[in-house]
Amino acid sequence: MSIDYSTYVPEFEIYLNGVKADVLRKSAISISLTEDLGKASTFTITINDEFNIDKKRFIWFDNPSLQSGNKIAIKMGYVDKLVKLLANGIIESTSTTGFTQTSNPTMTISGYDISKNILNEKPNSKDKTTNRKLKGSDIIDIIESKYNSSSKDSSKLKRIEDKTKEFPTRVTKNSQNTYGDILSEQAKKIGWTYFITRNKINYVNSRKKMNPTKSFEWGKNLIEFVPQINTTDISPGFIVRSSSPTSNKSIMAEAKTGSEDVWDDKGIKSSELAKKMKKQIKDEQKTISDKKECEIIAKANLNNLSDNLLTGTGKVVGTTDLEIGQMVKLERLGRFSGNYFITNVKNSISSVGYLTTFSVRTNVIQEVK
Repeated sequence: MSIDYSTYVPEFEIYLNGVKADVLRKSAISISLTEDLGKASTFTITINDEFNIDKKRFIWFDNPSLQSGNKIAIKMGYVDKLVKLLANGIIESTSTTGFTQTSNPTMTISGYDISKNILNEKPNSKDKTTNRKLKGSDIIDIIESKYNSSSKDSSKLKRIEDKTKEFPTRVTKNSQNTYGDILSEQAKKIGWTYFITRNKINYVNSRKKMNPTKSFEWGKNLIEFVPQINTTDISPGFIVRSSSPTSNKSIMAEAKTGSEDVWDDKGIKSSELAKKMKKQIKDEQKTISDKKECEIIAKANLNNLSDNLLTGTGKVVGTTDLEIGQMVKLERLGRFSGNYFITNVKNSISSVGYLTTFSVRTNVIQEVK
């Protein structure tokens, strides 16, 4: 049986303003792309530069195609499997190691996915978002529309959204909150998660049961895993108390021990561990007249407090198959084995090869007996 060794050769491609930049690719010595929950993807490319004596200028420092604001797209993977990871990127800044007598300088280009600009925008009267109530799904509409209108090619956002009851935020003309601020507030209120990655915009219940997309076993295909147990913020429950703004009637809703949503049915839940540790139940005072809203907020708060009971960072041989928002199964790690939700992925190609590092979290942990 013959082996196709080309699948073991890391490769990447760079596109500047829609044009494949083969010359730049040959000068690049490393590249990395980072995807994170609730943030725009970011990238860095390090290039070996050299001085053109005839033109009396540096090939890349003085190249207008690498100016801030220019568009960039990046494919990473292997010779026979390249994936367009950053579909609509913007160059933000450049830096250098400096000029010495012993070596040519290197240049590092940094940037981000265009969604960062949209998330940092503030609502205004031109797009008719001021002085009205906005839900998280409304903000997703705005991001999708603005993102797609800025894309000149086929790099359109695909929308992935779960349905639930939302409680909108009123936005006024004097509001200093950005679209990203409003979206984060709305997602946190109902226990949702949003992320934009690889031409997909997600506004979802991140704790719904999912089958792992990949399995990694320490000593086999998992190079490294560093776990951490975090019990500082966990609570055995969460109470929301409210007084109606239109009457003296009080409302109370409680998310009780064990009621949080979990990714893995095996092990002890965060709130159950908090009860064993005799931690106090946390509470919050609101001004809400809707009992159902109080219940959803209480459950969301308990879920949010439970999310990071067990976190970890891992490293595997480079793969473009890992994405934030996926579930991954980690094995042969003793009590730290189980299903984890991916919150961060970084793909890097350099002189040491192609590596993928990732961050994960889960809200259950195996007990030591």
